Amino acid sequence: MKFKITLLILSVLFLTFICVGEHLLIKNTFLHFDEAVTYIERQEEYSLDEVLALQSWWEKRSRFLELTVSVQILNDLSYTYGELVGAVRCEDYKSASAFLDRLHSYCHRLRETYQISIENIL
Repeated sequence: MKFKITLLILSVLFLTFICVGEHLLIKNTFLHFDEAVTYIERQEEYSLDEVLALQSWWEKRSRFLELTVSVQILNDLSYTYGELVGAVRCEDYKSASAFLDRLHSYCHRLRETYQISIENIL
């Protein structure tokens, strides 16, 4: 009987640890992504090098997120980012601003959706 209780307690602790780790990974990833998008947005003319560097970071990070976040959502975010790269390459900063706003919205909503809260638990 003690073995079953010990196993149950260890399982609950393990699952709790995984849940908190997932929460921190998602929160920190989208927080960093949002801060980087904000930095790019504050520039008068968007730097293609900075946009491409963030895209490279995002592609590496999104592979880990595929374990927990819907792939469709991540693909939509990646497509939007691809459109941003195209707009910056063409120096269409008006369109690029719209894509940056959409990326802000994605980051904010995904942090809210995947955070540990009463609303998400119930």
